[in-house]
Amino acid sequence: MAARWALAGRQEELSRIRTVMGRAEIPGLVVTGPAGVGKTRLVAEALARAPAAKFCTWRVTATRAAAAMPLAALNHLLPERDPATDVRTDLLRRTARELAARGGSRRVVVAVDDAHLLDEASAALVHHLMTTSPVFVLATLRAGEPAPDAIARLNRDQGAEELALTPLSTDEVDEAVRLALGGPVSGSVVHRLTALSGGNPLLLTELVDTALAEGRLTRSTGLWCLSGLWVSANTLPELVRDRLSRLHPDVYAAVELLALGEPLGAADVEAMVPAAVVAAAEREGLLVASPDGRRQQVRLVHPLYEEALRAAITPLRARAIYRQLADTVEATGARRRGDVLRLALWRLDGGQAADPELLMRAAREDGALFDHDTAERLARAAEAAGGGLPARLLRVDALRWLGRAGEADEVLREVDIGSADAGQRCRLAAVRASNLYFGLNRTDDAERVIAEAREQIWSRSVHSGPELSSELDVLEAEFLFNAGRVGDAVDLSARVLSRSQVDTRVYVDAAAIATISRAFSGRSDYALAAVERALELLREAEGEVSFGAEQRLQLCRCLAHLHAGRLELAGRLAHEGYREALDLHAQVPQGQWAMALGELALAGGRVATARRWLQEAAALIEARSPTLGRYGIAYALTFLAEAAALAGDLDTVETALTRADALMPDGARLCTTQRGRVWAAAARGELSTARRLALHSADALAPVRAYQHEATACHDVVRLGAAELVVARLERLTREFEGPIASIYTRHAAALAAGDGPALTEVANAFSGVGADLLAAEAAAQASHAHRRAGSKASAAATAERSHELANRCEGAHTPALALAGEPSPLTPREREIATLASHGLSNRDIAETLVVSERTVHNHLHRAFAKLGITTRRQLRSSMS
Repeated sequence: MAARWALAGRQEELSRIRTVMGRAEIPGLVVTGPAGVGKTRLVAEALARAPAAKFCTWRVTATRAAAAMPLAALNHLLPERDPATDVRTDLLRRTARELAARGGSRRVVVAVDDAHLLDEASAALVHHLMTTSPVFVLATLRAGEPAPDAIARLNRDQGAEELALTPLSTDEVDEAVRLALGGPVSGSVVHRLTALSGGNPLLLTELVDTALAEGRLTRSTGLWCLSGLWVSANTLPELVRDRLSRLHPDVYAAVELLALGEPLGAADVEAMVPAAVVAAAEREGLLVASPDGRRQQVRLVHPLYEEALRAAITPLRARAIYRQLADTVEATGARRRGDVLRLALWRLDGGQAADPELLMRAAREDGALFDHDTAERLARAAEAAGGGLPARLLRVDALRWLGRAGEADEVLREVDIGSADAGQRCRLAAVRASNLYFGLNRTDDAERVIAEAREQIWSRSVHSGPELSSELDVLEAEFLFNAGRVGDAVDLSARVLSRSQVDTRVYVDAAAIATISRAFSGRSDYALAAVERALELLREAEGEVSFGAEQRLQLCRCLAHLHAGRLELAGRLAHEGYREALDLHAQVPQGQWAMALGELALAGGRVATARRWLQEAAALIEARSPTLGRYGIAYALTFLAEAAALAGDLDTVETALTRADALMPDGARLCTTQRGRVWAAAARGELSTARRLALHSADALAPVRAYQHEATACHDVVRLGAAELVVARLERLTREFEGPIASIYTRHAAALAAGDGPALTEVANAFSGVGADLLAAEAAAQASHAHRRAGSKASAAATAERSHELANRCEGAHTPALALAGEPSPLTPREREIATLASHGLSNRDIAETLVVSERTVHNHLHRAFAKLGITTRRQLRSSMS
């Protein structure tokens, strides 16, 4: 397929051009910017959107070839000429006069693309048109390029305005690529494209079109993702190819080192590259140095050079470079963060033997970053180098994450545990049980392995049994949570956290499962306390526990705030975590944070945004961890189903829920899939079915102590209009629930059951205050309905308008409660204000004095309001506005 590139990210600029073109006192606008930033496309779009009834448009394209002949670029604008009588000043005047005449009553717009390339005569004519005629000149200029004096002065002393076009932001790149490809794009793709293109639309288009044509940019489960590099040796952007081809061989060799090793410390670069060559590369503008603590880090100036050079390096040359990099960094002590991983990989890629301990440390680091392909390779090399059982367990862990659970089980069966100590036996049992449960879906076998291991531990050492079995207890707590037994998971993880001697890694895992299970049970404050203690232990461990552990804890912290209703704080944490995962190219954490962002968008009522994030989450986790990540995939799909139901997309609901059901056991579905079915039934108009499903879900969640989800299910009943069924239950749940959202749920139920319009209005404000716009819109609509039934038309109209305002933020969400607000008011805010004053008996003059406007303005607004409301008298107006 070919991408269809629409103009994206330039709406403000288009609006500015349209406004300036319509102002007679402004003679022109000069659009400036670097090559490829989109000046030509922007001007073409502005001309295409200019109403033909108001503007007569002409286009001029300046070129270097046309500049060799005076006035060649503007020849189609010139009147018929008589070389015997025409002089330059007369020609300028006649051209301006005839152009203006061609427009008639319309304003003539002459667009001059690349005006800096005009010859002097053409430049003089453009200058004359702008300064002495009603013609509007819309010109583009390339920043930094010399231009004829007449053109350079246009925006300095002739009254023309300037519009400096800047590169696209990350969000604008996302919009442009999403529109071009016709679907959501992975955040890592957008992140890399922004870096490679620098926000330059021309380069962005070339990169995407090339990757599409070569099959590297593909769609997976509805999300566009990339495999491999963005460029190949045969498809380098012309600008990059030309730049690299002109380099001196010594400089080229130096930038090859950076392409395979960046960032490198300045001292490392100086040790490998002569000072004169480094200076030459700096003069070429290829290197950039930036502070990193007390050191200077050296990188290539643009990531596109890195991709271009890597694509061109031959395998033998790469081996030699990797050996040189490894020798140099090892000689300086390999003390910087990430040096261990890079050193191990450079040794392997350079074809050299490496110390097994180095390889295992690197495998742990890569596994923590969720690059399990590389982690498995490192662990396999460590095992071959004599790393023993620890190396084998690292390899098994990587195989599990890669979806090769069967192979992992075979490797575990080959382990000789005769010489293993109690701690190693416990670790081995935990790894095998986890693989059986999550990788092979053999839950009974997994539980049997844990039971047998626990029995052996206690039979050998009564005193150290609890400490040794802590890892097994944490794993069992995770099994309980994934089976939907939230309360049991809370109890078991709490016992582990209460023990005096627990390994830091095990404590972190226990804190993570305790946090998420407590959050599901409504105890977010307790959950957050466990996270803080675990993070403190991580800081004390000084890097002994991985980045992945910290990411997991931060994700749990985010979800605890989300479930408590602290959406703004949760949102900040989620965006920070997502950006960090992007920077580290850690796709599984990226997918997990994308899921959190999808949940947050769903909680806020932004259903389209939620769907995009959740599609990304499911696709990323499935791509990197199809078996171990199946619960994560399933959760993403269930939230996607809910978002799709609120948007009225029932086909997506069924597809997502069918896939989710196949990935998780019945118990786990209690907390997830039912809400999608509730809102799908509501979208079909089956309100009784939707209420019954919500109540059934709440009843099932109560025994497992998933109080947060029970309260949410009860609140769904409130949203569906049957508050009287759950008022008492929500009041009881509020006592089990920490965080602001629970009390709002309870107030909402009580206000709706009582038909209390003012109380419902307060509830709407409370929901809006925590960022839950859809819930706020529904409460406002219910308030409007209650006010209407009480005969308070003014309050009904005001709350209905508030409901419509909030609903407009919800990206097309549809729910039964929103319908209670009725159709949006046909009046604009100004018309409503003036009509309200008139309905209170004020004359047009009184209204004009009150609002500081003319009586004519008041008359016109009232005339339009009468027409929209279908009335003819002020008496009817009082009735309509009451």
